[in-house]
This record gives sequence, C-alpha cells and structure tokens, in this order.
Amino acid sequence: MTEVILETADLKTWLGGERRFLRAPQAVVRAVDGIDLRVHHGEVLGIVGESGCGKTTLGRTLLGVQRETAGDILLRGRMVSGLTPRAARQARREIQYVHQDPGAALDPWWSIGRTLEEGLKIQRITDRAGAVAAVIGAVGLDPSILRRYPHELSGGQLRRVALARILLLEPKIVIFDEPTSGLDLSVQATVLRFFRDMRDRLGLTYLMISHDLSMVRLMCDRIAIMYLGRIVEVGPTEDLFAAPTHPYTRALLAAAPTLSRSAAGREPMVPGEPPSAAAIPDGCRFRPRCRFAAAACAARDPALEPIAAARTVACLRWREVAASDPWVPDAAPTRAAI
Repeated sequence: MTEVILETADLKTWLGGERRFLRAPQAVVRAVDGIDLRVHHGEVLGIVGESGCGKTTLGRTLLGVQRETAGDILLRGRMVSGLTPRAARQARREIQYVHQDPGAALDPWWSIGRTLEEGLKIQRITDRAGAVAAVIGAVGLDPSILRRYPHELSGGQLRRVALARILLLEPKIVIFDEPTSGLDLSVQATVLRFFRDMRDRLGLTYLMISHDLSMVRLMCDRIAIMYLGRIVEVGPTEDLFAAPTHPYTRALLAAAPTLSRSAAGREPMVPGEPPSAAAIPDGCRFRPRCRFAAAACAARDPALEPIAAARTVACLRWREVAASDPWVPDAAPTRAAI
C-alpha cells in the first residue's frame, strides 16, 4: 500500500449561524459534518453524491479556501488544519483545484500566456517564458495558444489550460470539480485520457468530484459516496459497482442511465429531495428516503464500519439489505475505453 498523502479526521465545515442585529440568527448549515478520509499517493479517489451533499465544500475545505469548523487535516502526516484561509493556502500549496467552469476562472481580458505567467510572478520565478512553454507542451497545446484569449478556446482546450495553470505550481494533489461537465462525449474521452496520462507521468494524486457515475467508474481507483455532509460508503470502484451496500449507493447506481441494464432486481430511483443541511433528521440521515428503514434507524446515526477488504459503510441494516435484495451488476466499461 502506498503512503497516505492526505488524511482527515472528523472534519466539519459548518456555514452560517451568525447573529444579525434585530434579526433572527442564520441557521447553521452542516455542509461537511464529520468526514474521515484517507487518500493514498498516486490514487484517483472519486467523491460522488447528489447536489447539495457537500462535495464542493469538502474540496474547498481541503484546499484551504473554506476554513474548517472542527477536525483535523493532515498533509503528508503534517497537521495543516486550524489555520486562517490565507495561512492554510500557504501550508497546502501541494493541493490545487480545477474549477467546474475553467473559463470562468480565467480573466477574459488577459491572454492565456499572461494568465499563466502571473502565478510565476507571485513565486518570483525568473525564467517565466521557459516554464510556460514547457507546461504548454506538457499538456499537448500548441504554443500559439498563448496569444489567444479564453473566449477563443474550446471546452477541451480550457480544461488543458486550467491544468497547465496549476501544474506550474508543482502540486502533488489535484482536486477536479465536475471535470467533464459541458463537454461533448468525444471531448470527454480525450480530456479524461489526458488527465490519466498526466497522473501517470507526473505521479499526481487526484480527487474527482462528480455526478457522472460513468466517468468515475472509468477513472477512479476508489469511490466515496457522500450524503448530507457525511460519507456513507467507501470502496474500490469495481467492488462498489458490483455489489453496492448502502441503500443510497444502490439508489444512485440504479438511477444511472445504461444501455445494458435489466429491470429485474433494481429498486426505483431514490424518492424525494434530500433534507436541508440546516435541518438534518435524527438518526440515519438517509432514513426519511430509505425503503429499508426500520425503527432502529431513527435512534442512531451510524458510523462507517468495515464490511470487507478496503470497504466501509455507514448503515445499520446493510446485512439485511444485501440478503433481501441481491444486486444484479451491469457490464462494466473498461479503462481502455478512454
């Protein structure tokens, strides 16, 4: 097993709660509410869940843009939590973030070349032109792109520019937020193949935040399923797709479109909307939407427990669920597809 490069212990990021003059205090939103996570050097970890489950807040907290409320973050075994956002960004320079919309993260009035050089100025790098030329070549772009502006580039080119921008900072961990959103399928395959090749060449570690189950299945070594601020299941990708254990994981996979699915043995999509993170239900958070819920589920919020090698789940009734409703897996796409 490779070294643990990033680790969190009971990480919490609560938003709101401020008291306002002559007005009711804001409700506390428990966006990230007790995350225990271990990321190994060189792996690709997928973070999957519905909108509003806290995926992006988790990424921003790991990066240091959002300050954690409680809990620990360790980078290469060194504590980097408990700092102001500015100090946290300095301590976590090895972690970089690729935004969901890379075009929005670029100044429309600056050329690509000027944008890439700006970070090197901050680091007082003297040979900025040489460094920019090298990284543009590394991401497979023609040097002529340095004279162009963000609006002149395609979605795939913007993804490569965004990665080039952070590679100049020499990261060890890259967090991708919806890396294939808004791209055509053919472009998605090209971009994902490029991301995979860059990881292999540079020894990077990826965290991929996404709704796209087909993408994380192709790209990720492990997947962590998030629901309402908590991780409810973690496991190797193929094991999780072959035999999902948590009722929420099963519902997510059942809802994913596929050409090969048989209707037999599959539960319907998860009903209703997730509760507000400002009003989390008692007991198991998924209980109000779970067709396997029992009286015991209202009494205790389950913690992650080991169920097999490298697999954990937070469900009181996972054994009964597996026994009463066997899972019929779909045929899996292979990584050769990208």
